[in-house]
Amino acid sequence: MSKKTMPKPPQEEVFIRPLYDFMVKGIFCEFHGLAPLTAFLAALLPWLAKEEIADISFPDTHRKRKRADGKESFFDFLVRLKSGLMINIEVQLEPLPGLFNRSQYGNARMMEEQIARGGDYRDMPRVITIFIVNYPLFGDVPGYRHEFWIMNPATLERMPNSQGFVYVDLTKIPDEDDGTALWRWGRFILVEGPEEMDAIAGEDAAMREAATRVRYMSADESRRILAFQRDKVMLDWRTLNNEVTRSLERGKAEGKAEGTAETRGKIAMKLLASGMPMEQIASITGLTARKVKALAAK
Repeated sequence: MSKKTMPKPPQEEVFIRPLYDFMVKGIFCEFHGLAPLTAFLAALLPWLAKEEIADISFPDTHRKRKRADGKESFFDFLVRLKSGLMINIEVQLEPLPGLFNRSQYGNARMMEEQIARGGDYRDMPRVITIFIVNYPLFGDVPGYRHEFWIMNPATLERMPNSQGFVYVDLTKIPDEDDGTALWRWGRFILVEGPEEMDAIAGEDAAMREAATRVRYMSADESRRILAFQRDKVMLDWRTLNNEVTRSLERGKAEGKAEGTAETRGKIAMKLLASGMPMEQIASITGLTARKVKALAAK
């Protein structure tokens, strides 16, 4: 992955929140110097050895499929550590049905794509997917960091070379500092302006470097346009979701099964026209995946 050299400082300060997936990727992957990324990984995975984080490369994600929410590929960014451990980091701002299944599928694809055809399965890397979400993924379950591995439930022994999954729920990060590095990075990603960003960064060198990158990226007109487009897509989806809820409630109130089914079909057609993924439409409307696929073929 080619790295960018810092441009000249902007004359007029503008600000794009670090929360967007393309900003997160930019902060940690697009500039010379690994200090912000190594500090971020140490906060996300505190059990990693320092020497392992010290040697990082960026494999090709192999995909450029554009999704309905504006994201261009499955992986936001992918890193390989000295030991061969592969880490996929994704940012998800809106609820995505089937996220846990998606996590497992992504890990499987990541393993598959990093081994040559006919290669030895013993050469497959250990993989971890980290999802940073901005909605209450675990409902009322306390805590904002959740880590999962394949293990023996009787002995809690972890399967050798097991896949790992870490979910960070930004909505549950407390206002008060809990003394962890992950809290500070979480609050950094959530900041809404440059003054708040500088206050969170304080004297931390890695975070101050991240703040500098946010400023330079915020001055990039193409990123400002992308932020506007992403906001519009998210607003359209929220509007459609609200309309879906009201329509289904009206259908239930009528007490007619055929009427409710007709309403669901109309809603599904509107969501298909918006570009929403079929699996999400099925989850929202209650229709089967086969029915949604049939409607899409009309």
